[in-house]
Amino acid sequence: MKQTKGFTLIELLVVIGIIAVLSVVVILTLNPAELLRQARDSTRLSDLSTVQTAIALYSSQANTIGFGDGVNCYIHTVSGNSNGMSSGCFSGGTGAQVRFTSGPLPGVASGVTVAKNTVTVDGLGWLPIDMKTANLSSGLPVSAWPVDPINVTSTDLFYAYRPSSTLVAACTGSAGNACNSYEINAVMESGKYSNLGANDVESKDGGTNINLYEVGTNLAL
Repeated sequence: MKQTKGFTLIELLVVIGIIAVLSVVVILTLNPAELLRQARDSTRLSDLSTVQTAIALYSSQANTIGFGDGVNCYIHTVSGNSNGMSSGCFSGGTGAQVRFTSGPLPGVASGVTVAKNTVTVDGLGWLPIDMKTANLSSGLPVSAWPVDPINVTSTDLFYAYRPSSTLVAACTGSAGNACNSYEINAVMESGKYSNLGANDVESKDGGTNINLYEVGTNLAL
């Protein structure tokens, strides 16, 4: 008689147990949720770099330079257009990030958070710069203003833009127009890029708030 070979029930249970343990170890080591947060943070870094490059090209070529009202802060929100929104923008200063809940912006007599759900680059989008006035021979440096990958104001995961009301003479276009300095903010959500992470970009960006990623030509706004 031929003897049929195979695995016993105990052997199968042992193998399944080993695979389960290894799976848990791999999941805990890789942390898929953290990897997704890191991927979104990489997008944020890329987006703000793109905006900086676009504004720099605009500043160097535009005949009429306009960076937006220097007393307002500008954000993108999926909730719709709301000129007069009093929350959702970041304040300057050190310490924890602070969102405006009422009243004017710091350092100005008046001001609100201007929230829009449009991304056009004609001055009507959430970032109030009309890129079409730059008249670049190579075309527009950006076809639409980027928005945060999550873009939810209740969690502070959105982009905020604030121009200065003080003109900067050194920033001139082809017609010699002075323009405003500006700051753009984002919040990093991963353990890698936040201010306690190995690749901390929030506290090492030269800005005044260690809990925000700040870029632009005036990081004190």
